[in-house]
Amino acid sequence: MKLYSVALLGLLLFFSIETTEPTMSIDYTGHVTPGDFVAFSIFVDNTTVNPCNNGMVYININAIDEDIKKYVNIIKGEEMLDPILPSGEGSNLLLQLEMTPDTPNGEYDIPIMFEGTLGTCDGGCFPFSVVQTCTISVTRKVPELKTDFERTFDVVGGNNASLPFSFTNAGTGSAKDLKISISGSIEGMITPDAFLSIAPGSTNTATISLNTEFLESGIYYLNLNVLYYDNYFKLYTEKIPFMVQVRPYRPQLEIEILNSNRSIIVEIKNEGGIKASEITFTLYVNDEACLHETIDEIKTRGSILIPVQLDDGIYGDTLFFANADYGGCNECYSATKEIFINIPENSSEGIPNKYYCAIGIIAALCVVIVMRRRR
Repeated sequence: MKLYSVALLGLLLFFSIETTEPTMSIDYTGHVTPGDFVAFSIFVDNTTVNPCNNGMVYININAIDEDIKKYVNIIKGEEMLDPILPSGEGSNLLLQLEMTPDTPNGEYDIPIMFEGTLGTCDGGCFPFSVVQTCTISVTRKVPELKTDFERTFDVVGGNNASLPFSFTNAGTGSAKDLKISISGSIEGMITPDAFLSIAPGSTNTATISLNTEFLESGIYYLNLNVLYYDNYFKLYTEKIPFMVQVRPYRPQLEIEILNSNRSIIVEIKNEGGIKASEITFTLYVNDEACLHETIDEIKTRGSILIPVQLDDGIYGDTLFFANADYGGCNECYSATKEIFINIPENSSEGIPNKYYCAIGIIAALCVVIVMRRRR
């Protein structure tokens, strides 16, 4: 019973605690974006033994730093309590401000005051002041466009090429008034070339159209130009380089002769826009035909490798001449390649015979040893 008595006495003492000043608690949204409103839900409690007279709660604009004040619009800056707030009673109040749309990222301290007097003013009362600083963290919601866009395109001349791409907004704010254009050595169109807004998490697609009818075969370097604004009127620009390889509307074989030491490999690749068919390939070494191959077809951007076995008598400065006759588009074409290559002499000649002799001698010795053991 004594323990219960002590606990009950402690609980009564806790609830009978009084302060020399009233207390104030504030609930508010601490993380906002530029242009947001911030509401301060305030509860004041007269925890003193005296009545609270002419209490007022307000945002102390004069105590705000000048660098912060220019980004704060006071919507409701003060509120009065009832003329008398008796001891032990509380009151709810609401203040509100706006962080301007041009507010930079950062933290902003807003002091809130609770002032009035305590006591019976007929018999003399004294003033009090309670202050609490509320910190508001401002973070801009900005866009971040990521482009799903091939940097190298392979097209066939004589056709209208369509190059698709898309934008995804991976940021936290909208990308507004988006404009797209291309620049470089080829004229083209983008459809669509403008978007009013791309919301966070959204993806929009567009297509570049190029007329390659009169373009010569080759590589053309272009830029995709993008500009847009965020919610705070900040301009973003990006230049995305890309390359377009225009292939002729026909097969176009190219021959390369590669070598390492005495190894020869012939590579035949099709750089044209359509497949090459019925290919007849001949390789001449020092004006003598040493290889003849027939190949059904090589697709566009395709290639084949042909290894070449050289006779031991071929060494020193050697002339290689390759010729390929082929067809496509009901036309006949040919490709050639001529190159001098210094072929080293075959230094391994004769080694196989010595090697086999050594093996024979070892084998004979083994037979002799086995026969002696059997005796």
